[in-house]
Amino acid sequence: MITDRFSNLYPVSCAHGREGELIVVQGHGVRPVRWNGAGAGMDAGVDAPEGTLDVACSHVPSGMTEADLPYKVKPTPGPAEVPEDSSTRGRITVNPDRNYYIARTDVHSPGSVYYGPPAVTYASDVPITNGRGRPAVAKAYLESSSLSEIEMEDSGKYYPKAPTVELSNTHGSGAVLIAKLDAQEFIPTPGNSETTGLTGYTALSQPPWPDEASFPVVSLTRYGVYPFVDIPVSANGDFEVNTPFWGYWATNNNGFRYWVSVRHVCRGSISGLTQGAGAIVRLNGTGFLDDGPATSLVSIVPVQFGQGYNPDDEIIIRVQGLWSFDNASGIMVRPSPPEKDIVIRAFVGSDPDNPGVTPHPLRSIEIQERGSGYLVAPDIKIVSNTGFGAYATCTVKDGRIDTVTLENKGGGYTTPPRIELLSGGAEAFAVARPHLRGLYQCYYRYVDDTPEDSGGPIPSNLSERVEVNCGEGATSLTWNVPLPSGRGKKAELWRSTSNQALTLYRVATVTSQFVDDLTDDELRDADRDDYAAMPIVLPNGEINANRFTPPPDDKAVVVRFQDRHWYAVDTSGDEPNSIYFSEVDEPESVPEENELVLQQNARDADSIRALVPFGSTLLALQARHAYALSFSKQPLLDAQVTPIAYRGALNQRCWEIYDGTCYVMDQQGIYSIDSAGQVSAIGDPIENLFREDVDFGAARWSFLTVDPKSQTLRAFVAFKGDNASGRPTAALCFSLMLKSWWIERYPQQITGGTNVRLSNSEFRCVYSGDTGCYMLDQGEADVARGAIEIVTLTNKGSGYRTPPEVTAAGGSAAEFEASLDSEGRVSAIWIKNSGFGYTSGSLTISAPDDEEHGAPVQAAATYTATPLGAGRPHYPVYRYKTGNSPLPTDADDPRIGASESRNVTLTYKPTKVPCPISLRTYYNNSSAPRPNVAFTDQGTGFYHSIVDNATRLDMGHQTTEYARDSGVATAEFSGHALGDFRSTDRHVSVELVGPCKGLDPVVIYELTVYGAGG
Repeated sequence: MITDRFSNLYPVSCAHGREGELIVVQGHGVRPVRWNGAGAGMDAGVDAPEGTLDVACSHVPSGMTEADLPYKVKPTPGPAEVPEDSSTRGRITVNPDRNYYIARTDVHSPGSVYYGPPAVTYASDVPITNGRGRPAVAKAYLESSSLSEIEMEDSGKYYPKAPTVELSNTHGSGAVLIAKLDAQEFIPTPGNSETTGLTGYTALSQPPWPDEASFPVVSLTRYGVYPFVDIPVSANGDFEVNTPFWGYWATNNNGFRYWVSVRHVCRGSISGLTQGAGAIVRLNGTGFLDDGPATSLVSIVPVQFGQGYNPDDEIIIRVQGLWSFDNASGIMVRPSPPEKDIVIRAFVGSDPDNPGVTPHPLRSIEIQERGSGYLVAPDIKIVSNTGFGAYATCTVKDGRIDTVTLENKGGGYTTPPRIELLSGGAEAFAVARPHLRGLYQCYYRYVDDTPEDSGGPIPSNLSERVEVNCGEGATSLTWNVPLPSGRGKKAELWRSTSNQALTLYRVATVTSQFVDDLTDDELRDADRDDYAAMPIVLPNGEINANRFTPPPDDKAVVVRFQDRHWYAVDTSGDEPNSIYFSEVDEPESVPEENELVLQQNARDADSIRALVPFGSTLLALQARHAYALSFSKQPLLDAQVTPIAYRGALNQRCWEIYDGTCYVMDQQGIYSIDSAGQVSAIGDPIENLFREDVDFGAARWSFLTVDPKSQTLRAFVAFKGDNASGRPTAALCFSLMLKSWWIERYPQQITGGTNVRLSNSEFRCVYSGDTGCYMLDQGEADVARGAIEIVTLTNKGSGYRTPPEVTAAGGSAAEFEASLDSEGRVSAIWIKNSGFGYTSGSLTISAPDDEEHGAPVQAAATYTATPLGAGRPHYPVYRYKTGNSPLPTDADDPRIGASESRNVTLTYKPTKVPCPISLRTYYNNSSAPRPNVAFTDQGTGFYHSIVDNATRLDMGHQTTEYARDSGVATAEFSGHALGDFRSTDRHVSVELVGPCKGLDPVVIYELTVYGAGG
């Protein structure tokens, strides 16, 4: 059982999908069904969620208040909890804490001479927390041995702040180059350095002072530096240094001149020194002569450079005025004030401000260490605060520095410059962003459990939109959505990336609560589990995300055409000419926007009855008009509808396509449409049946098939008076090969048929009956239920001038014919159609119509039917009747006035089993065959029966004769026709009737009627 939802009052319509699924519709408010070929059917399409979502924040972060949050703080429901409003209301809860991922890593400095891409690591001084975090992973790329790009392979999660980027040393290193100046390096004693020693001095303050006279008097400032003094510069603090002996001439009171030998102590202090030792500076000056000039500082000479001094130090040497021994007080006194101290600035050799160094060009650059890992020759950078212009290149071999060439010596170098090899040095910066930031559009929908290889899962439309504001940053969203019922099995969560509303991305497919901490990059990652992207609308404006509306329940017809399913034939009365179509390869996606309305161009109102996929067009057949619909890509944009005929269809099942031709049945009959659109009325020979006998009140059950094996078209119709249900028990049959018509009757209702591929690979037409599926021309017997198979006369009656009407009650479609003998009695009752649904009982025979000759007696009979509860084999009966052939009279030929042969010769194929055939003759267009007067058997194969109005022959092989059956038999008749007699026979029609027994068909080669036709 696929489903029990459909009513037996109306047929259903089916169409296959690409994945083998079957869509079944009936209209009349019944939900369409999808059947996957096994098990029960299910609703076609998945209902969209009815619930809504509210939004809340899980808590108030430290340093904020609830007023700072975009949503009210509510407790997050657990997986099994129902949201507080109702069972159809869900919630998205925002975690407002901020954690970060690495959106990208920018290269700030490309570096150089990398022999391989450096490994990229991210360092954060706070560990990744929450158990859901993971470190970022990136890959570096080189271009010309320099860092060109860093590609994020994993953006990481839950960083509390932006981490720093560390690059491994995959570059050349270890080489050491030394620059030599083009001058003799002065090193007075070992342990001195022209570069790190003190090589230059400048006097910041020195005598003579402007306020002192040039004549030497005791008030003049005197220093203990004459003729010179050597001061060691090794440590900060005060110092005392003895000057060498020196002297001057003096004159006493008696005018006697004498020489005074003097040795002073030089006192002072050193400041600003942080490192270095070994330097000695000599101060040279003038002495005190009686008539000499005032004291002056003549020169400052570095006696020894020392080494290890810091060029960034500001080293100050302060020499105090002369200290002498005061005999009166007995202590050393300082006659000069501190503001008249000598102040000297000392300079390290590498200091560019050093006044004591002569500038030089470079002489050479020497290799001290060759290093390793140099993929290409690095650039050489010459670093100096003094000189400029020097330029050098190098070569590498086996990853080591091989040679260095000084291309330009430059100039102005007071100290040897520092030589740097430009290797490595790349720098990168991590751009971190919060997991969630800004506005997000959130939805959910339901999906079923159809496997992917069957076109699933099938989704519903989206829920109502809810906008979630994550402000300047949030860590995650917790989804609690109402779970589906019915066909839907799971819920899909969808949202946009930040601050856009055009494209949605699937977050997850869930059956319970879900924590969504996906960043924008993760959401867009096509390699992510459960990834899918879905534009809400397409670029041309068509709907997309909400195209999954289930098929309509008021359309009774579905067909597949150009990978879309088309729904029409309205049962609501509101849309008689509307056609809805599905999305491509989505038979269950039928949005309301996908509607085409067939415009009425005829004088009378009409409505669609059928859709026919026919080549490149879809035929829309109304009751009396036919249209061809075609389109290129999108029916809403480029569909074209063209009228092709003033013919229509009874219903969706009244058409079939065979060999490029569409055959259709409407109220006027049966016609064909070829691929060029030409219409041909092939049903003209049976037009009278449609005009008089077909019951169009039961047209909903009529249908048409073409059996490709026998090339037989069968139009199943209900004849007037057949049965109350209107379901066919007869078919109008047309041989597409012989172009001939006949009628078939069946001992049960035949309600549908279709061509299928059988297990033996034959493509055959299979029909549905009361008790199962059948092939109508297979096997030796029909399967009957309640079919009348035997009639027994219990009273022949009397007084009948014409055959009475015979009927049976309780079943449907049985048809009888009574035979009369020469005395006006019922001699036999023929079963013309055995019908179905009968139980054994009595027949009803109409009353006699001859009241002139005695008292008439009404005939009576009983019948026996096959069981209703089980199928009983029932031999099919064939019936063939010729047209009327004229009988010549003596007016046409004088010889005919005498008795003349009217024999009927039958040429046939003998059967393997007994197979009786009855020959009956109808004269003068009579509705009843003429009875035989006497029983005769003249050995011709036929014998004349007086039981009923037939002449019989057994077409089975003769088993009692020595000769082989020739397959020719003659029924002997004779008569004469006098033209001046009113009762003379004018024409004759011959009927052949019989059951088909055995598997071999009944084959009639020729029927010859002698004496007829002129």
